Amino acid sequence: MGTALSKRRIALNLASQWWAQLANTILSLLLIGYAVAKLGDTRFGGWTAIMSTYGALTMLDAGLSVAIQYFVAHRSDPNQRDELTSFYSSAYACYAIAAVVATIIGLLISWNFPHIFPKFPHEIAVESSNAMAWASLGMGLFFLNVPCQGVLMGMQRHYICNTVEVCALVTQMVVVIATFEFLEPNLRNLAFGFTSLATVRFVLYHAAVRTQIGIRITLSTLKWETLSQIFSFGGHSAFWTIATGILKESGPSLAAVVLGPRASTAVFVGTKVVRSVGVFIQNSGSVLMPMAATLAQADDQPRIRAMILKGTRFCALLSFAGAGVLVAFCDPLLAHWLGNKGDLARGVVIVTALGMLGSWVTQAQLSLLIGTRTLWPLTYMMGLRVILFVVLGVALGWAFGTTGLALGIVLPNTLTSVTVLPWLCARRFNVRLSEIAATLTYPLIIGLVVTVASMVLQHLWPPTSVGALATEAIAAFVLFVVLAYLIGIDSQYRSLINKNVSAILHRQRPETTRNSS
Repeated sequence: MGTALSKRRIALNLASQWWAQLANTILSLLLIGYAVAKLGDTRFGGWTAIMSTYGALTMLDAGLSVAIQYFVAHRSDPNQRDELTSFYSSAYACYAIAAVVATIIGLLISWNFPHIFPKFPHEIAVESSNAMAWASLGMGLFFLNVPCQGVLMGMQRHYICNTVEVCALVTQMVVVIATFEFLEPNLRNLAFGFTSLATVRFVLYHAAVRTQIGIRITLSTLKWETLSQIFSFGGHSAFWTIATGILKESGPSLAAVVLGPRASTAVFVGTKVVRSVGVFIQNSGSVLMPMAATLAQADDQPRIRAMILKGTRFCALLSFAGAGVLVAFCDPLLAHWLGNKGDLARGVVIVTALGMLGSWVTQAQLSLLIGTRTLWPLTYMMGLRVILFVVLGVALGWAFGTTGLALGIVLPNTLTSVTVLPWLCARRFNVRLSEIAATLTYPLIIGLVVTVASMVLQHLWPPTSVGALATEAIAAFVLFVVLAYLIGIDSQYRSLINKNVSAILHRQRPETTRNSS
C-alpha cells in the first residue's frame, strides 16, 4: 500500500510539475515580451541586471533548502510531528536572518548601481537604482518562503508548490500590466509587480504549511541540535547553492558589466527561453530525490540502479527533443515575441540550448546522487564548474561578444555533467557506463526526427502568425509523444499507460450509457 501510494504521489507531483511549468512558461514569456516592447531592450537591461543580482543573492540560502527537503523526507511519520515542528522552526529562524541580510545587500547595491554597472546610460542607471530599492522587499520575502517550500516538497507535496507559483505569477502579470497601462511603463512598476509576486507566495505558502502539514513556527521548539543537523548536510549543499547562484543567475549581470544593457537583455531573454524548457527536465528529475533518500535508507541497491537507467532515459527523451525544437523554432519565436529586438538573443538561445544538453540528460543522476548523500564528489564538481565559468565566461565574452559569453556560461555545466555524474553513478551503484550510454540511443533518434520534422514543417509552411507558430509547435509535440510512446519508453511503462487508459475508459463508459438512456 505504501509503495502504491508513493507511486501515485510521484505521478501527481510529476504531472503538476508539467502543467505548472507550462503555465509559468507561457505567462513569463508573455510578460517579458510585453515589458521589452514597452520599455525597449536597452532600458529593460536595467531590470535584467536587477533580477540577475538578486538571483545571485540566492547563494545566501547556503544550501539549507536541499537539507530541509532531505531531512523532512525522513520525518514524514505522524509520530515525528514534534521533531518536524522543531526542525521547521529552526530552519525558519535561519532564513529570517538571510532575509534581513539579502534586503540590506540589495539596498546597498541599489545605492551604488551606477558605479557597479558603468556601461549603463546615466538615466537608466538611476531608474534601475530606484527599482532595485523597491524590489529588495520582495527579495527578503523570497527567503521567508523557502522553509515552507522545502517542507512541502520534502513531504512530497510538489503539486501544492506548483499551484502557489502559478497563482503568484498571474498576480505579477496583472499588476505589471495594470500599472503600465494606467500609470507609466517603468522599472519601478516592474519592481512593484515582483514584490506583489513575493507577497502572494508568502501568504499562500504559509497557509499551505499550516493547513496541509499541520505545523507552525514555534520559538519554544528551537534547538541547537536541529541546527547542527541542518548545517551538517548544508555544508556541502551551501557550496552547491553558491556555485549554482553564480552559474545560473549571474550571466546577465556579467553581460551588463562587460558588454552593456542590450547584451544583458539578450542573455536574460535567451537563457529564459531555454530554461523554460529545461525546467521541465530539471523538475522531473528532482522528483526522484526524496524517493532516492528512502531507498538509500533501506539499502535497496537494485531499485536505485533501475531508477538511474530509467531516469536517465526519461530525461534524455525530453532533452534531445527539447533542445532540437528550441533550435528549430528559435527564429520565428523571437520574431513574434520581441520583433527586431531579438537579434542578439538568437545566438544565445542556440548556444544555450545545445550547451545545456549534457546537464539536462544527467539531471536524474544528479538527483539520485544527492538523495543518496554522495556529497563530496558533487562539491568538487561544483567547484570545477565555477572555475571554468569565470575563465570561459569572461574570456569568450570579450572575444566573441554576447554569444561567446553565453557559451562560456553553459560549457562548465555540460562538460562536468557528462563526465563526472555518469562516472559517480557507475562507481557508487555498480552501473556500467555502457548501460547508461545505451539508454540514450532511442531518445537521440527521437530528438533528431522531431528536430528535422520541425524544420521541414517551417520550410513548407512559414509560421508568419502566432497561430501558425503555435500549431506547428503542437504538431512537433504530438510527434514527440507518439514516438516516445512507441520506442522511447520500455514495455513496462507502455503496459502501465495502456492499463490506466483502459481503466479510465471503463469507468466512464457506464456513466455515458446511463446519460444517453
